[in-house]
Amino acid sequence: MARVGLTLLSHLGPTDAEKQLKEIDRFVYHATLILLFCEYFDLNKIAGLVREFLEFVDFTEAETMLLPKAREQWKSKEALWAAIQEQLTGRPFTDAARIRRVEWAALGVQWEVRFANEYETTLVAEEFIAVGQILATELAPFDLCILPTRVRIDIRPEHRDIPELRAIATNDGRHWELRLPLDPKAEVHGEPYEIHLIAAVAEILREVCLASTAAFNAAFEELFKHGLTTKTFVAQPYHVVLGELMSRDDFTIHSRNLEQPPGSELEFSPKPHSELSRPTTSGPGYDSKDSLTRVQRRYERSLPTIRYTLERLKKNPEFCAAVRRIKADGWKDWHIIMGVGAIAANARAAAASTKTMPELDTLMHRLMSESEAAEAPALSDGLFAEERIRQSIKTNMLSTVKGLGLEVHQRAPDLTGIERFLAERYRYKDDDIEHTPIFDPCA
Repeated sequence: MARVGLTLLSHLGPTDAEKQLKEIDRFVYHATLILLFCEYFDLNKIAGLVREFLEFVDFTEAETMLLPKAREQWKSKEALWAAIQEQLTGRPFTDAARIRRVEWAALGVQWEVRFANEYETTLVAEEFIAVGQILATELAPFDLCILPTRVRIDIRPEHRDIPELRAIATNDGRHWELRLPLDPKAEVHGEPYEIHLIAAVAEILREVCLASTAAFNAAFEELFKHGLTTKTFVAQPYHVVLGELMSRDDFTIHSRNLEQPPGSELEFSPKPHSELSRPTTSGPGYDSKDSLTRVQRRYERSLPTIRYTLERLKKNPEFCAAVRRIKADGWKDWHIIMGVGAIAANARAAAASTKTMPELDTLMHRLMSESEAAEAPALSDGLFAEERIRQSIKTNMLSTVKGLGLEVHQRAPDLTGIERFLAERYRYKDDDIEHTPIFDPCA
């Protein structure tokens, strides 16, 4: 790109010599930074390309003149990486690796797409990425309650007609395998190919949002009404245009076989454009007074169901230590008693002779709402280990989501993302009421 720019500059006719030198100096300065990067990350082949460029602009002495100053400014690769993290929108030189990683941030989601860095794969993978980025931009005005999470997509090209998504189960972020056609047809099953790409992106987005299905569908109807397809398809499909702009020979002229992109051992978090940041306003339907009323109701309903169990647990030093650590992580008393109550109810339901789902639902409702009887069989303290309480607290968030009129569309819920979402937009870890100490003498 720099070569093309400078060549065009020389063909524009008479130009101010000082201005032209200023442009060349800027290119040379950037080239020096790349040389420093190559030095710190042992990228000799890429450094050779930079030196070819310096020779092209007749400024080979730049390396000896400017590189020492760059080393002085960034004394280590970690210092240089910090500047890269601050100023760039993606990892540098990921297209020099055998497996390419494209990362970006939008609407609270950290996106990462991985695919083999081969010519045919790149054509169709970049097309999918472009559609995904356009859709995220178009959805920015809609508050679909998108989770702050990570989405990883592994692309596998193969001989097929339409894209196929396969979810890979995880409770931390989302992980997909996307199988794309190697040679997409302009129209498949009576629909333009880009519609099938939009559908694949929509499925991924739907899974990371908590908006109801009706709200999600309404947003997409609005996008199509305002010409979504004209923004994802212009004149020719992306893979066709890219193939004409970059031939296989152009693509393969440089080796793309690094085992890992440079700096792969260092963290890189892409920053979103300000207009694509996740919302910071209260979530749809949030009302402080209503929230506190619900908290009060949780205390009133949950405490009686474990009144004897809780008194016994408070005499257990391990339980008390667990309560202190859980509260130190920002969870309130009502979170903990609801978590303990759910564990107790599940244990008693499992011990019952109930067989059918309707009978089990009725039993669980009774156990979660009736006061614990003094003669009820004591439950083992081992049931209430710290990790079990933490898991129960997080599982209870799913009923909170439902109570807010939202929907979880994931088979394996992203509990970490849901926790962050509820905390940031519904004050889930802030709202509490004055109440009698529950865990004395534990905490």
